[in-house]
Amino acid sequence: MKYLYPFIIILLFSFFAKAQDECGTNRAEAIQRILASKSLIQKHPDGFPEDERYVPIKFHLVADSEGQQRVTEHKVFEALCRVNQEFANTGFTFYIKDGFDYMDNSAVFDYNHTSALTTNSCRQAFDSTAVNIFIVHDILNPTGSSGIIYSHPDDWLIMKNSSYFAPLSRTSHGLGHFFSLMNTTSDHIEIDTSSTCAQNCENVADFICDTPPDYNVLGPLGADDCTYTGTDQDSCGTPIHPMTNNAMGYWMCPLFAFTPEQSMVMQADYAKPSRAYLQSNYIPNTTPINQAPTLISPANSTTLSSNYVTLDWNDVPNASTYFLEVSRHSNFSQLTQTFITTQSEYVLALPEPNKNYFWRVTPFNDGYTCSDSLTSMKWTFITGPLALSEIDEISDWSIQPNPITSTVRLTLNVNRPINLNLDILSANGQLLYTEKHRLAANQQQIELANKQLKSGLYFLKITSKAGVEIRRFVVK
Repeated sequence: MKYLYPFIIILLFSFFAKAQDECGTNRAEAIQRILASKSLIQKHPDGFPEDERYVPIKFHLVADSEGQQRVTEHKVFEALCRVNQEFANTGFTFYIKDGFDYMDNSAVFDYNHTSALTTNSCRQAFDSTAVNIFIVHDILNPTGSSGIIYSHPDDWLIMKNSSYFAPLSRTSHGLGHFFSLMNTTSDHIEIDTSSTCAQNCENVADFICDTPPDYNVLGPLGADDCTYTGTDQDSCGTPIHPMTNNAMGYWMCPLFAFTPEQSMVMQADYAKPSRAYLQSNYIPNTTPINQAPTLISPANSTTLSSNYVTLDWNDVPNASTYFLEVSRHSNFSQLTQTFITTQSEYVLALPEPNKNYFWRVTPFNDGYTCSDSLTSMKWTFITGPLALSEIDEISDWSIQPNPITSTVRLTLNVNRPINLNLDILSANGQLLYTEKHRLAANQQQIELANKQLKSGLYFLKITSKAGVEIRRFVVK
């Protein structure tokens, strides 16, 4: 047993040392930030005018450079649902800004805040109009041992996907730090330092007066649930009664909350000129969704005539957006393509003919993601042979060059005159541009200007009375 004592001492020291750090932010800097927020509160004794603050979040889902071990979108939906429940009485609602950012970058995947490569990669992906949350595999420095880092100089949050501390369930904790709150477990550091044990909550610990003392600095090692059964006392001998469900503590509760004063501090931080980039007139769709999609076509277990497919499902009441998954695996664990679309259908060109695929759909709104449990049934289909063309009037067609830099150029071998619609679709299936053409028989070329397309993946769809054809192209 005596050999265990040094380990315990080292473990305790590491946790107490971590407590001097506010989840990646130096404690002195954290104190400056919360004091600045409290100073702003004093200048606004009647509070801040907004009834509700709609805050955009850009989630960066980070995989290694091979695209492996990325957090699933379903986990993010669950985390954001929980965040909005925990912030329900604070005057904040958070929403997903423009879908997800998918990063395949090993330097960020195992995050090291001392690495210039890691930092520069995050800066390149940084969205200057949102709260940026990078969800990574691991954090390679001691300040990330809890699974959450708020990097004050960079103004982004790093959250660890796999940790005993389940940090995705603690997203509210990270957002609290983002809006200048400190850990309630700071109360073990400086509570009641005056000789008379007078109330000094304005100047010590977490600098918040309506958060009671909380000595649970060991987090999940010190408390395995949300119930406090201890007999701790402050330095004056008064029993303490910690708020175990406070979002800025280290307890393991089903749901967390903030106190009124914590809410006021966050509102003050949001009102700072430095946070103006978060403020806009956009109001997200927060309407609850209560129904799962019903898949329509192709019918379950259908064998297609080609490797092209239009996936169709019913419109879900109150849903403005859908998350589509297509996978070679029935549990969607690997080889899965994901798409976000505002339409209740999606046209897809699959790379492999004669293969079995599974698909399902989840409805959501940018400000309401608690519908993750309303995923549709899982259906399957088998792709047919790789087809050059399904339109009889066209024997073959191609996009050249591909990738493109300025102009989309089509070359078509036309057997007989035909009327065509040409559509450019985003990777999420959104229609970006359309035009009509009447083509005579023979080889034909059509040029479409870039239309200011950003770098990325797109689809070109040609439609006639005889059918539909789709090709992928990439803009450099």
